[in-house]
Amino acid sequence: MQCTRMVRPNQHGAPAAWRRAVAEGWSHPFPRAPPALHCRPPTAVLPRVTAPATTTDIAGPEVAPQPPARRAWRWVSPAVGVALFAAALLVLHHELRQVSYAEVRQSLRGLTASALFLSVLLTAANYAVLCGFDLLAFRYVGRVFSGWKVAAASFIGYAVANSVGFALISGTSVRYRFYSRWGLGAEEMSRVVVFYSGTFWLGFLVLAGFSLAVDPHPGLRAIAGPLLVRAVGWALLAAALGYVVAAALHRAP
Repeated sequence: MQCTRMVRPNQHGAPAAWRRAVAEGWSHPFPRAPPALHCRPPTAVLPRVTAPATTTDIAGPEVAPQPPARRAWRWVSPAVGVALFAAALLVLHHELRQVSYAEVRQSLRGLTASALFLSVLLTAANYAVLCGFDLLAFRYVGRVFSGWKVAAASFIGYAVANSVGFALISGTSVRYRFYSRWGLGAEEMSRVVVFYSGTFWLGFLVLAGFSLAVDPHPGLRAIAGPLLVRAVGWALLAAALGYVVAAALHRAP
């Protein structure tokens, strides 16, 4: 039980017994009566009741098991990557079996510094153009991503494709790894692949046609004749020009 001391004052704020003693002429103040105690019943404190922990709260939500086919499919991509890497090592071993390190070092020493710098510069420009194909492809499908992300995925894809070979399989699988995480669907991926592949072959037609039409290789001229070789070159240039004209006239997808 909780109790508090309370003294009832009059209208002037002093106890009534004190004022009577002063009025009757007491020389000393009337001793104050012990203050009254005002008590209130104790407040009942209810115990805090908590719900017992269930099995779901302790172990977490149940996760549905994945089907066996889906679990097996998760290992397909790593297995393909390991197989391609092993194939690349075998190809490099076969190609470099007849090449020694001393010969490579001697060949590099025979080149001038300007020739090495020009080769590195042209290689960088080549990859920059190839990355531009992918940037145009994403603009074609209407998806906007950061330029450096698209360029990085494109560079890795072309680097793997040019090193391993089988560009349609190796380069596309590398891009699929990136594009699937970016939220692209199967239709958008196929449109991107068709676009940059078509752009690459368009450039190849122009380069090959110009080479055959203007300055064909002597071996080709000896085998097929200069007239036929030049005719093939001009035909390739005409095909590339026809693609550009068709794209300019027909803009609907």
